[in-house]
Amino acid sequence: MNSNDRFKAILRRIQETHDKKGADYGTDEDPFANVNAASEFDIDPIVGILLRMNDKMMRFKSFVKKGTLVNESVEDSLLDLAVYSIIALTLYESKSKCIHCDHHATRCCL
Repeated sequence: MNSNDRFKAILRRIQETHDKKGADYGTDEDPFANVNAASEFDIDPIVGILLRMNDKMMRFKSFVKKGTLVNESVEDSLLDLAVYSIIALTLYESKSKCIHCDHHATRCCL
């Protein structure tokens, strides 16, 4: 498998990871329900994602220092980081489109 094929295979794994976790954490109406729930604590959902990404980075730092992880594989942590990045981009783009709507409305453009 060449590098480009490997890249595309990883993109498929990212989508599979998102779909599997979305089934547990999301709803039919809001696939990012768990992320958007941060707003219930007056935390911007994008900030919530950054915190989750930081947790994954801490795991990866631990792996670099110790050479091993006990609970979750390096691959799983990196796939989660990729998914969180894409969710953050999705929310950012949705939020950017809210320029002309009522910013006091909950999820005005989502």
